[in-house]
Amino acid sequence: LGQLKEDQNAGKSVQQKLLPALDYTFKDYSFTHTVIPSLYLSGDFVDYFQIAENKIGFYIADVSGHGASSAFVTVLLKSLVEHFLNNYQLRHDDTILHPDKVLKHLSDDILNAKLGKYLTMIYCVLDLAENKLLYSVGGHYPNPIIWNGKESSYLEGSGFAVGIFKDAKFQTQTYSLPEEFSLAIF
Repeated sequence: LGQLKEDQNAGKSVQQKLLPALDYTFKDYSFTHTVIPSLYLSGDFVDYFQIAENKIGFYIADVSGHGASSAFVTVLLKSLVEHFLNNYQLRHDDTILHPDKVLKHLSDDILNAKLGKYLTMIYCVLDLAENKLLYSVGGHYPNPIIWNGKESSYLEGSGFAVGIFKDAKFQTQTYSLPEEFSLAIF
């Protein structure tokens, strides 16, 4: 039992180190998150990162199941998204700028890995130059909620869960952002 608990704690430590800083500010935009797992290890994951001078990527994911096997998929997810980011920065492959393409590639990679897991996910690109949010919903519910200072509403969009179907299709939605806003994804 001691060995199992030690392994769980070590896994939790690794997973928490993969999460972004609790508070991240880029230009006029602030990001924060909270992850409260039901067990030591979790299939819940969030990340945000700078893609280019005026573009920020971020996502939330929920892997099916609980525990170590779901947590390992979050490690794979982080690795795959970092691969897209590196390909953009080193090879000018713009996949990371297209939410539908990101979800399609992730879905294919997770399905081909035959892990017996899938995930729901929302992947977003914040375009500061255009003041737009590009996003794709991969089976995740509820949709993001945007607040413009006066009222709140759900962003539109739906799609397949990531990693279930070979021919899954995803759509990129575009939302013109108000001058001031808050976006909540959970």
